[in-house]
Amino acid sequence: MTRSLSRLVFIDASIDDIWHALTDATELTRWLSIDARVEPGAGGSVWLSWGEDSGRAPITVWQPGRRLQWREGHDTGEFVVDLFLEPRLGCSAVRVVQSGFGVSADWDDELALMRGEWGYFLKHLKWYLERHRGHARRVMTWRESVPLARPDVFRLLVGPAGLSIGDSLARLAPGDPYTTITADGETLTGFVAMRSRESFQIGLTVTEFGKAIMFVEVEPESRGSTASLWLSTYGLDDARAAALHARVDRLYREALGLVDAEAPVDELAPAERPAPHDAELTGADQVKSWKPEARS
Repeated sequence: MTRSLSRLVFIDASIDDIWHALTDATELTRWLSIDARVEPGAGGSVWLSWGEDSGRAPITVWQPGRRLQWREGHDTGEFVVDLFLEPRLGCSAVRVVQSGFGVSADWDDELALMRGEWGYFLKHLKWYLERHRGHARRVMTWRESVPLARPDVFRLLVGPAGLSIGDSLARLAPGDPYTTITADGETLTGFVAMRSRESFQIGLTVTEFGKAIMFVEVEPESRGSTASLWLSTYGLDDARAAALHARVDRLYREALGLVDAEAPVDELAPAERPAPHDAELTGADQVKSWKPEARS
């Protein structure tokens, strides 16, 4: 016996455009993973990478414009990921169903995290197709282990020490517009793309960062938490991207207490300031990735 999750999004795009975004390797790097490879058709495979974890999953159903399915192996079985497409009046519906989660309490965190991640991925797909279709994505990522509980880490990143000095983001629900002032004094606006209180995840569009979309996620560790922040931007030149990366890097690290608040950004070690990269130009040896072969 296993459990499953299901998420649904409505997108103002054609079924053909959505199918292309789901099955073309370049398109996948514009909303889902940092790197991707696709061998199309049933019997083919999809390989996705986010940097540290990566892996290949066999495609078991390939019905263009209707359904895509792949299978991800893990220690005790496999996950089955189904993506269903359906035309609706004036838009298209995309539904993902992922099954194979165990019923024991040991699986609760993973199920909650994946429910939130797919909620974010589908909203990112919508944001890409409706606002940035055909444009390359530049991904900026931060991921650090910190010796704090997940609620505390989430509060530091999203609350007064980080993205919202008035703590306004904590009260919002998916679909709500927001205006917030960050800890370094900048006003940001957009709307909440997704929010999961049980898994400490939030997705935000950010108008001031070039209509970017941001994902904050806090994962459990045996001795603390992993604090992740993903910022996907479109249309920024190198100078604007570098300046934005330095600013968000400083905000992230000061919120978590990882850098002296009085130290200039330029004094941070290069290893502490990874350069932003273009998802389409990033190789598998440079990214943080996904392992469908084994449960982490």
